[in-house]
Amino acid sequence: MMPRYMIMGSGVVRDGCAFIPADKGNADWREYQQWLLGGGVLDVPPPEQVTEIHIAWLEQALLEIGKLDAVNAAVASDPVKASLWKRVTDVSLYDPDVKAIGGALGIDLFALFERADAIRQSRVLQIT
Repeated sequence: MMPRYMIMGSGVVRDGCAFIPADKGNADWREYQQWLLGGGVLDVPPPEQVTEIHIAWLEQALLEIGKLDAVNAAVASDPVKASLWKRVTDVSLYDPDVKAIGGALGIDLFALFERADAIRQSRVLQIT
């Protein structure tokens, strides 16, 4: 499968989860440049991409894709993150920890936040 890239801030996001900074010393950035030279076409971000969502809706979306336990385990592995996670109400798509955990677990963050927003809009929340 060909990678998907989207312009994001001072770099690109590959496959919805890996942020690649615009740095010539970065091997992923050089790979992206080669992809462009080879005729690669950037994805266009959705016009109304959800970038922040309430933790309840995000957890429901994670539960649906079978990643809630893995995310909770990743958060629990760092006492500082675990403490903060217990108090968080809204989660940002651009939070470095969210991007790191999402990337490590192979989660398409754009799709995850979109699904969480759809759950919010339908007001469907399962109690786990």
